[in-house]
Amino acid sequence: MDMDYELPICSDTCNKWFEACKNDKTSSEDWLNEYAVYRFEKGPIKPTGPCRTFVEIFKNGEGLCNKMWGPGYKYDRSSNCIVHDFKSENPNDKVVPVPSFS
Repeated sequence: MDMDYELPICSDTCNKWFEACKNDKTSSEDWLNEYAVYRFEKGPIKPTGPCRTFVEIFKNGEGLCNKMWGPGYKYDRSSNCIVHDFKSENPNDKVVPVPSFS
């Protein structure tokens, strides 16, 4: 799967995500390219290695966001970045333009 997004994701979002999941286990550091390719192109998902904790694979929030979804996200320390947790108006609309389908 080819993607060149590197959407800027806020460092705080990545760090909280990592902290919440750091003891969970996975067998892959690139879910987008390793799992999705098997699911959509090759059949059942096959582990690429032994299950290890997120701490062992990603090390920290930066590693998680820069690796888990291939080039989908890029860990960003600025305020011009997307978040996953918001309660009102979607702040991501200001970071990632919504495509027009007119």
